[in-house]
Amino acid sequence: MTSFEQKPIGEIVAEDYRTAFVFKQFGLEYCCGGKKSLAEACSSKKIELEDVLSAIQTATINRAEEHRYNDWSPGFLIDYIINNHHKYVLEKLPYLLFLAGKVARVHGYERPELIKMNQLVNDLNDEMISHLNKEEQHTFPLIKQWEAEGVSSEMEELLISELEDEHEAAGSIMEQLSELSNGFQFPERACSSYQIYFKTLQEFQDDLHKHVHLENNVLFAKVEHMAQSV
Repeated sequence: MTSFEQKPIGEIVAEDYRTAFVFKQFGLEYCCGGKKSLAEACSSKKIELEDVLSAIQTATINRAEEHRYNDWSPGFLIDYIINNHHKYVLEKLPYLLFLAGKVARVHGYERPELIKMNQLVNDLNDEMISHLNKEEQHTFPLIKQWEAEGVSSEMEELLISELEDEHEAAGSIMEQLSELSNGFQFPERACSSYQIYFKTLQEFQDDLHKHVHLENNVLFAKVEHMAQSV
């Protein structure tokens, strides 16, 4: 077995984000579950490793390369995460809350799962707002200070393990939403609000996967490397 097959999935995606599209296709978790090796992840899902390797080769040949996030400095990466992913979350959550409530009120009597989904969207909102505030007001400024000044803070001060747990919690809520909606598949004759709601949930999940990946597998990995060199 090659070293590539033993490499953690999150590290593979950090080196070339084009592989994320392959892992999504095969249902392999690369953000919160990114510490599993490629071989281990395939085995746990009963997926043929050779099929994944072939798909990776095709994707990296035929798909245009993403930004080389792994080459960016921690500070630059933080600014990118805030200006793209944090901004996206803050813009979409109020819209999702509105849609979840509206669709649950109108259709919840015939589809009770929509009532549960409405509660989950509210839980997601609370989880994400608290999480973003913690990062922007505490952890990200500390990382930038450490990068600029070589501050030898203890790793615990950065709350990285706590933030990773919160990533897991948000991911779990999205998984529950996906299961309740059969992968965000709306009924054939669903109204426009119903359709937009499910499409927005799918878009939000896709953005969250990349958001969490950039923090868990790229930014926090850089911070750990910085800590080891202090």
